[in-house]
Amino acid sequence: MQSQSAPSSSERISALTLRAMSAADWERIMRSGPPIVALYVRSAAEHGFRTAQVTWGQMLLDGNGTAPDPAAALRWFARAAAAGSPEGINMVGRCHELGWGVPVDHAEAAAWYRKAAARGSDWGAYNLGCMLLYGEGLDRDMTACLLWFRRAAGLGNPKAMGMLGRASEEGWGGTSPDPAGARDWYRCGAQAGDCWAAFNLGSSLVADGAGLEDAAGWFRRSLDLGTPNFFAVASEELLARSEPELRAIGRDALRRSPAAGAGRDAPASRASRVGLLLRRLGKR
Repeated sequence: MQSQSAPSSSERISALTLRAMSAADWERIMRSGPPIVALYVRSAAEHGFRTAQVTWGQMLLDGNGTAPDPAAALRWFARAAAAGSPEGINMVGRCHELGWGVPVDHAEAAAWYRKAAARGSDWGAYNLGCMLLYGEGLDRDMTACLLWFRRAAGLGNPKAMGMLGRASEEGWGGTSPDPAGARDWYRCGAQAGDCWAAFNLGSSLVADGAGLEDAAGWFRRSLDLGTPNFFAVASEELLARSEPELRAIGRDALRRSPAAGAGRDAPASRASRVGLLLRRLGKR
């Protein structure tokens, strides 16, 4: 095993070595620490591995194993996008939407998301749905946003499932509220890993007078899935409840919130994304 010191920009793993690596080999690299992960991922990106290009871009965005460099991150996302990577296309859109390495341009972001969705990206479809929902770069269109959320959910996107739960609960796009349908979507999203879907399912069960124990179970599940930004909202809402069981969960959420030193939301959620991308490198 190589040393844990930060690799220099001249160090490089050969393409032959990288192509011979299995999923188990990448799992081992993931446990080696950020500098070694960075060396292998950067090398794979430079050798043209599309998933590595997206992963390396994400690591540059986060400053994970390397100095933060949003402009360089965008260049790697664009390189992956040019090679046909749906994830790369989506991340170019994300950069334009949030101003990562480029000025904010919502219309340009929407165009990239549309391209990503056309390539089968669940995140591209979800992000486009959000832009239509909030009227960012596009005219607000509740009916169209639901079409994109359904497409993203059909591709397995947990957050899109949670948004469809909200749509059913609140009656978006001129539809009538459907609490039972909302709970079904929330349950799907929660089981697929969305903290907000799990939290909203718990809230829906409490509002409908369902068993408190069942609702509390979903609230606890939401904390297991949550990010620091989520904890701040969850703690506030649960601590305002009268039920001792829910207030106890609220105190747990508060302990995990940014004020308790949990950090910011974005790096926490991106870290899991990097892990997922790294696992995909072993399944080329």
